[in-house]
Amino acid sequence: MTAPCEIAVVPEPAGLFRHDREPVDYYPYTWLRMSLTEGRFHQVRKMVAGLGHRCIRLIRVSIEDLVVDGLEAGEVREVEEKMFFERLKIANWQSDGRQSDGRPIQRGADGPMGRSTDGPAGI
Repeated sequence: MTAPCEIAVVPEPAGLFRHDREPVDYYPYTWLRMSLTEGRFHQVRKMVAGLGHRCIRLIRVSIEDLVVDGLEAGEVREVEEKMFFERLKIANWQSDGRQSDGRPIQRGADGPMGRSTDGPAGI
């Protein structure tokens, strides 16, 4: 079992990106804002399903102290590496190109999933 969460019914957020699975007017739907301190695999979707409803759209607005307020759909904001890890409350990161166990961090095309890991992190 995970820690309790806070749930509130809220009005539909303004300026959302529309997609083909948007609820239509004749289907009842409600927007909820949930605040979890510990999230597990598909936890929000499972909680909503447990109440007999479907989770049609899930929008993450923050992780720890990293918040995406003020970003438009598709917009990217670069964050310096140090600030990125501090806001995620990850204390064992190394900016000298080494992992916490001393091994070098792979960068460039050989990085994780073939993506470059050089430069600031984007959110």
